Amino acid sequence: GMMGGGGMGGMAGGKPDPRNLQASRSVYVGNLPVGTTMEEIASLGRGFGPLESMRMMMGASYGFLNFLRDEDAYAFWQSGQAQQPHLRGNRIFLNWAKAPGPV
Repeated sequence: GMMGGGGMGGMAGGKPDPRNLQASRSVYVGNLPVGTTMEEIASLGRGFGPLESMRMMMGASYGFLNFLRDEDAYAFWQSGQAQQPHLRGNRIFLNWAKAPGPV
C-alpha cells in the first residue's frame, strides 16, 4: 500500500507547502560572524550528512545549507534547537529556509 517503509520520510516527491515554514532540505543559518567563510558554514552541517549545495549572502550575516537528504537536514535543524551551536563566539540560529516564491 501507500504506507510503506520506515524512517522519518515525508511525502515522497511531494513539495513542501510554501504557506508555512516547515521541514525541507534547506536550512537557514543565521547570526554568522563577520567574515565567515563558506568552509565554516559547511563545517557546521557536514557532520550531519552530505551537502547538496550552500549559499551565503555576501556582506550578510546568514546563509543556507542544502542537504541531500531530508532526514539529515532535520537532524541539523534539531541540533540548532537543542544545542545552540556557536561559530567564533556567535550563537548560530538555525531555521527552515522559506520556500522560494514572491517576497
